[in-house]
Amino acid sequence: MRNHEMILRIVALALLLYALGSFAASELRLRQTEAETSALEQRLLRLREENAELHTALDRAGSEEEILRRARERLGLVLPGETIFCFPTADPGH
Repeated sequence: MRNHEMILRIVALALLLYALGSFAASELRLRQTEAETSALEQRLLRLREENAELHTALDRAGSEEEILRRARERLGLVLPGETIFCFPTADPGH
């Protein structure tokens, strides 16, 4: 009878240790998942902000003011009645 009780205690202890180990592993996985979720939520927030900025830029891109601004910057557009000033460069090659 004594051996039987000892075996039951050993089995019970082994099951308890297994349960504690499983719980600890699950807790660790939960914390890692929470950290990943938090990082992904922050990334999602940044991407939504960037998306909103891009939508604003896209809406602005079709406006007459934006088209004129880009034409001035990229193509050197001058509107009628505007005065053009040309300054010599320090580089004799230009």
